[in-house]
Amino acid sequence: MGETGGYDSFSETLQRLEAYCHSLNLFRRLYHEQLTRRRVAAHAPRIHATDASSDFKLDVAADAATTATAANTTTAANTANADAATLAAASTKAVRSVDHRLL
Repeated sequence: MGETGGYDSFSETLQRLEAYCHSLNLFRRLYHEQLTRRRVAAHAPRIHATDASSDFKLDVAADAATTATAANTTTAANTANADAATLAAASTKAVRSVDHRLL
């Protein structure tokens, strides 16, 4: 790998790291919005149907939606953590490569 190859690799790694940070900030905002919605929903009055079985169906549907949202949030968090580890390893390697060239 030549000097420009190391620089390009380091530059690309920095760009990927910036993109990851941007994605992480978006994920954080979405997570906090979802958390706020859940808090508001927890304090909102329940919708009561005239018939008990309909009320039960509404509760089950709300619980299923909450569970699906939590699963999606967990999957996104796991993906973000894996991406962070990959980028951290790549940036460390690129920095070491540049450090050795400067010495």
